[in-house]
Amino acid sequence: MSSRLNRMVLPSRAQTVLIQVTVVALLSIFLASFEFRTSGALAAGARLVSGLVLLLLVPGVLLVRLLDLEVDRLSEILLLVVGLSLSIVSVLSVVVGTALPILGVTAPFSLQPIALLFTAVLVVLLVAQSQSEYQPIHFDWRAYSPVIVFYAAIPIVAVAAAGAMNELGNPLLMYLFVILVVAAVLLLPTRFVSSNLYPATVFLIALGTFLHRNLLTSGVVGADIQLQYFIAQRIIETQAWSPIASGPLMALPMVSSVPAIISIFTGLSVATVFKVVYVGVFSLVPVGIYFVGRKVFGTNEGLFGSLFFVFYHGTFYFTPGKQLFSEVFLILLVLLFVTGRLSTSGGKVAGLLFTVGLIHSHYGSTYVLGGSLLAGFLLLTVVSLIVDDFDHELSLAYPVAVLTLGTVWYSITTTALVESIAQIPLSIIQQVATLLQDPVVGSGASYVQQQMGVLRVLNVLVYLTLTALLGLGLVWRVGKNAADIRRDGRTIYPEYTAVAIPMFLFLAASFVIIANLWADRVYQMVLVFLAPLAALGFHFLFVVFGSVLKRLGSSIHPRPLWALFAVVLSVLLVLNSGAAFAAAGDANTSTFDSSSNDYSFTDEERAGAFWLKQHVGFSDEGAYRPGAVESESTVTVYTDSVTYQLFRSVMPEDYYDVRVERLRSPWEPEFDESRLEEGYVFIRKRSIAEDSSGEVLPISQLSPEDVSAITDSGTIIFENEDVTIVEIDQRPGE
Repeated sequence: MSSRLNRMVLPSRAQTVLIQVTVVALLSIFLASFEFRTSGALAAGARLVSGLVLLLLVPGVLLVRLLDLEVDRLSEILLLVVGLSLSIVSVLSVVVGTALPILGVTAPFSLQPIALLFTAVLVVLLVAQSQSEYQPIHFDWRAYSPVIVFYAAIPIVAVAAAGAMNELGNPLLMYLFVILVVAAVLLLPTRFVSSNLYPATVFLIALGTFLHRNLLTSGVVGADIQLQYFIAQRIIETQAWSPIASGPLMALPMVSSVPAIISIFTGLSVATVFKVVYVGVFSLVPVGIYFVGRKVFGTNEGLFGSLFFVFYHGTFYFTPGKQLFSEVFLILLVLLFVTGRLSTSGGKVAGLLFTVGLIHSHYGSTYVLGGSLLAGFLLLTVVSLIVDDFDHELSLAYPVAVLTLGTVWYSITTTALVESIAQIPLSIIQQVATLLQDPVVGSGASYVQQQMGVLRVLNVLVYLTLTALLGLGLVWRVGKNAADIRRDGRTIYPEYTAVAIPMFLFLAASFVIIANLWADRVYQMVLVFLAPLAALGFHFLFVVFGSVLKRLGSSIHPRPLWALFAVVLSVLLVLNSGAAFAAAGDANTSTFDSSSNDYSFTDEERAGAFWLKQHVGFSDEGAYRPGAVESESTVTVYTDSVTYQLFRSVMPEDYYDVRVERLRSPWEPEFDESRLEEGYVFIRKRSIAEDSSGEVLPISQLSPEDVSAITDSGTIIFENEDVTIVEIDQRPGE
């Protein structure tokens, strides 16, 4: 009786009725929220909740059961549901943007046509699933012990900490947040946290870690995400989407038209969609890493591998954009494969939808996955030729399909993107030719070379340690698979190992060269797949230690001290979050110091950029200009290398007759006043170093002397709390 009370089982017929009633009710609430808009907050709340559930959950719920994916645990169901829903919305956005204009719809990206088409999709799925048989859903209430309340507090404290920094500039709650997360990580290896709680704890830790950084601005945080933010806003403003006429990023609907649809449905701003909704979805990626790691290696390897991914700085430092969001679909594809679902007919349909989601998110992830799968297939094919009775489940068809579908889509939608991809081999050759001189900018070697100071060196050492453990884990895995194959031709998940090898080689190559992806982005990308190998390498150290003890005659069999690995990951978080630097008096991010010059832009900074846009005469009607070249009317704006990214969300060069120049860059690290021509200098006050004497400034900063030279060369035409804009009236020598 007790077991029945603790475990909820929802029968098949009850599921069908409940789903149908819920979908109809949600659609009714959503439509009613527009009829009663005068109700204010109540109608807005109803629209927000019903819109999010309809877009992010309902299509996936219907598809998971319709495709018979044989999953009965809520945490795994949630992963699949969200991924399938977003894939459906992405495909729908393409249909809306391309087919409706042909039918004479002048504003396809307005609420009415999107809502009608989306409702039609749901009706079709409802009719199809009504005849399906579902396996019961199991929910074990015993798994959720009171300790989950502690973990649930993590995202709450993260939101409060960001609010305190935004309103008061006080980092006290940020320190509390980091302490809370460290305590949560150190608690995981103890008996107080059941392994049944791991998916929930990983999600809550990830959600809090991502939110504490993303909520520091009314806009979005990061570099490339600024242009994606601009594009999504532009879709809403023009109520149209066309990848062929609107530039490369339009060919990635998942970070352009899908956020626009979510904003249109829910009433949320585009920035909030990226910072909150997309952050919530992206927080499921570590949960997927946990499930994959647990299936292939073991529970602890999956758990700590997922946290390694979360605490890597590139994972939480930026708002999820094209690369980060593509990893939602990458991990879902891997999960389908390792659970055997990809071999079923329903799994193949789900795999196709996730592939579309991947292609619609990021070309880099598409080609890295497709290339790694192809290389893995070739490796296993060679093994099968050498070893009798060896078989594997990697197929040539899938990597070829990924690469072909991706190339066809990018070729149809944007030639600029295809041309950029085609130039990568030549750029690699050029980079190899320069290796004997200086490290390639953006390579791992250049990053290591730039690190100075005790804490920065410690940060590098922690990464080197984790990377060495990752490599050790891969070596152990390769050795174990090879030994098993030699013995009887059978081994467990050789496909994972075969794909991990080219991914690790890609990571290793990024130390000296870049393939249109800088080393820090390569590291983050491959961690989705490789992160559990670091925990496996840690495990291997204890296997070796036990073997040594056995040879010495000891009967002791040491188990991995996972608490020690938890400490290493905690150190990684403390360093990457900036907490250690802030405690040492060198806060280098706005997480702990609101005056730090990083990729979190304030309202005042954004206001300055918009004022400049209006001052020079640019309206909001800027349109994509393929192959745009400079003309006599081109406006030149100079700024620092970080604020340079802000202009991608305000007046990007591909949409306006503007040229944005960095005052200092990796290629021209020294400020040169003579380079200033007629135009405007946008000085972000956070980019001005307090004292530049006796030290080499980062390229993102300007010395007080540099700023004086700029202001002496022109006229200050705008100034607020965070920004100074100087107009340069004439060219040098005039």
